[in-house]
Amino acid sequence: MTNLIDSPNQERADEDEIKTPKPRPVELPKEAISWRILRLCIAIPLLAISFAALFPFAVLPVSTQAVVNSRLSLVKAPSEGELGRVTLETGDSVVANQVLATTSIPHTTLRSESLGVSHVRSDMEQESARVGASLAASQQEKSRYDQMYSQYLQHVAADLALQVREAERASESAQRKAASSAEEVKRSQDAMKDHLISRPMLDQVTDKAEQVQRDADTKSAALRRLQQQLADAKAGYILDPSMTPPFMSARDNATSELERLLQEKASLDRQLKEAGSVPTDDLSTTVGQKTTIVSPVSGTIWSRSVATGQTVQEGTDLFRIADANSIHVEVWLDRRYGPELSIGDTALVYLSGLGKELSGRVTSFEGTNRRLQNEEVNAIDLQPVHPDQYHVSIELAPEDRKAMYIGQSAKVLFPGSGHRIRAGIYFWLKRM
Repeated sequence: MTNLIDSPNQERADEDEIKTPKPRPVELPKEAISWRILRLCIAIPLLAISFAALFPFAVLPVSTQAVVNSRLSLVKAPSEGELGRVTLETGDSVVANQVLATTSIPHTTLRSESLGVSHVRSDMEQESARVGASLAASQQEKSRYDQMYSQYLQHVAADLALQVREAERASESAQRKAASSAEEVKRSQDAMKDHLISRPMLDQVTDKAEQVQRDADTKSAALRRLQQQLADAKAGYILDPSMTPPFMSARDNATSELERLLQEKASLDRQLKEAGSVPTDDLSTTVGQKTTIVSPVSGTIWSRSVATGQTVQEGTDLFRIADANSIHVEVWLDRRYGPELSIGDTALVYLSGLGKELSGRVTSFEGTNRRLQNEEVNAIDLQPVHPDQYHVSIELAPEDRKAMYIGQSAKVLFPGSGHRIRAGIYFWLKRM
């Protein structure tokens, strides 16, 4: 029954499907080739930039920061004076022994020196007189202590001589007793051979003789010690601390003070002699004398702290010159690259500002905690981004040591022997 009822419905549905046409697929308009090219032109640079950002960290050691550095040579004023015309500015190039500036003594300084020399000489004469009086008093005090010490030595020597005589008598007596005891031991040994005494009696006599001999040796040693002390006292000094008199510390202090005053007096006399050898009127002859200041190295003026006409003191910093002969590259490197580097490895340096590629080799490699505190002053103090990094110094090839590179920021790669092609690709990506 079910099949008979469903059959007409099915036939009608089939007829409706035959009469209704099927929908055709809609064709989209074809994309222009220019749009495809445009998308490729955008995608390829983006892909290259992503690759350039990830490439160096994935394949070879690369610096976190680097700079072309140089050691600074300090130029100081050789003497007090007024600077002449200073024409050099920061950034100018100089050669060794090139004149940087001149200094001359101002007229006001000469006049003040001329007026002050006489006062200085008078002050030194007064000080010399004061030191001379103190020196005489110190010599008298030292003589008094020396006299006390001499009397003390005489007293000690007399006392020691008495003790030596007593010790000699005691030692002679002990030696006689020792000799007598030795003879008694010999007689006892002969008596024991004749069976007149027993072994215990001989041992008793022997022990007594040994005790007497030890006493004699002790007294002989005491005698020798007293004789040595007597000889020292007669020579003028005492070696035994227990015999040192209480005034010896005061005598030593007086001796030290006397030596100090003698040195001070000699220094003042020498200064007075030098001051007296140059008359005050001769100071005017130094008017117009100039001191020439020259560059100690060839390089670039890194800083200048003075101007024309400025009065400077001796030792004042005038110029700081970046030494062209000490150009090197300072690099901070991530610690994970440490096992891959060693002294002498090749380094490739890319100067970002100039677009130059330089080469060099590793000359030092150390952690931040091993840096010396008294290192030579460099033009740029490049600090690590992170304290847990390695500090690497690179010596550039001779043809790459140019003063114009000093201060340029850089990117440094360490390709080793088998990654030069990768390093070249990285530099090519940096220029895109």
